[in-house]
Amino acid sequence: MLRVYSVLFGCGAVLTDFHKSLRLYRAVAGVSLLTCAAVYVTAGLLCLGRLKRARSRREAERAKVTGEMAALEAKRRELEGLLATYATD
Repeated sequence: MLRVYSVLFGCGAVLTDFHKSLRLYRAVAGVSLLTCAAVYVTAGLLCLGRLKRARSRREAERAKVTGEMAALEAKRRELEGLLATYATD
């Protein structure tokens, strides 16, 4: 078991070309995985920013429409009151 450990991790043993290239491939794979993770995290953060802006726009639009609806409802009540006053005359 010690020999396998020393061959795989290079602890004092002489490494063959295969093991050197294997170590290089592992290092390259680790760096590429780290790079991919960084890209995904960055893209996720940028996407969250877009989602937050879209949500705030939607909420602002909803507040604006709610205000307009309240104004229209008040106008309708006023017109119904006027109609009721003229209908009784």
